[in-house]
Amino acid sequence: MTANPRKPVTSLRSLAAVVGVSVSTVSRALRDSATISLAVRRKIQALARRRGYAINPLVAQVYAHARAQRGFQHLGTIAYVTSYETPTWWRGHPTLEGFHGGVVARANEMGLNVDEFWVHEPGLKGHRLTEILRARGIGGVVLAPVPARTAEGFLDWKYFSLALLGESVKTPRLNRATTNIRHALQLALQELTRLGYRRIGLVLRQRYHRMTDFALLATFLLFQRELPKSEQVGIETPDAWTRSNFMPWFERYRPDAIVGAVAPMREWLTRAGYESPRHVGLVSLDWDNDTPEIAAVDQNARAVGAAAVDVVMAQMRHNQRGLPAIPQTVLVDSTWRPGPTVRVHGRPWTPMFLRAEAGAELRR
Repeated sequence: MTANPRKPVTSLRSLAAVVGVSVSTVSRALRDSATISLAVRRKIQALARRRGYAINPLVAQVYAHARAQRGFQHLGTIAYVTSYETPTWWRGHPTLEGFHGGVVARANEMGLNVDEFWVHEPGLKGHRLTEILRARGIGGVVLAPVPARTAEGFLDWKYFSLALLGESVKTPRLNRATTNIRHALQLALQELTRLGYRRIGLVLRQRYHRMTDFALLATFLLFQRELPKSEQVGIETPDAWTRSNFMPWFERYRPDAIVGAVAPMREWLTRAGYESPRHVGLVSLDWDNDTPEIAAVDQNARAVGAAAVDVVMAQMRHNQRGLPAIPQTVLVDSTWRPGPTVRVHGRPWTPMFLRAEAGAELRR
């Protein structure tokens, strides 16, 4: 099929397809690199002008400085957009703080600042927020996890290169960087079963399940599927876990170990006369530097934040804006953080659905 000669070209890949050369050749030609012949450079540059393509100047500066290894000066700003109950609700949450910290650190490495925007600020959402970002010359946006699961109306997407943190948003579909949340729970279960635990409970509130697209619940149900009924621990997903609903659940099922948001539960168990790990093993799915004594899965949130910036910058480098035709996801694996809240509990075993992963770990 012949490309429409009047249709604007918005990405390096599209321009390369029109010219019939590689993306790297087009990129070097537009930077006027001497590694490409003068005739080819002029041909590509002229075609780019006719088809309305222009390199994003912010990204051109960033990568030019990187190639020259001259260090970075301030080269611009990207936006960090949140939609929690309050502008600062996310502070104090280890994973969400890690996301933000990773975004800021990677942006600063590239000579970029990060400006924070809360979409629920009165009069800010949608058209007004779009106007503000465009007036400030901000073309890159990292969107923090969205509790409502929809980001419709947040921005006029066509003006921005975007990346979502996490799995929360169902509409619209965006490029994203996220924790490999299935791997996070698999890692916790792998470590617990190596220690001999079998009656394992998953304790997370309903909203966390929704924001992770129920991936944790699906993985846990797969784990429980091969256990006899007598070893299965009932699953509950309240709006919030409190001492008044947690202790009855614990007394009813008496799990050998609990995985989830376990920091407050440790205190509730202690008040009821239960010690960890003597009576129950505890593993947090959200490692917190303030409670290093709790065995945990570190979701490497800062690496996720850095990956989101990389996703945004890759789009900006190729002049890709707006909603992607085929959304892509960057997954970041978790790391096990041992702690004294678990111990050898029985004979090691490997759940069937983890046997391939366990074998791979042993071969490393």
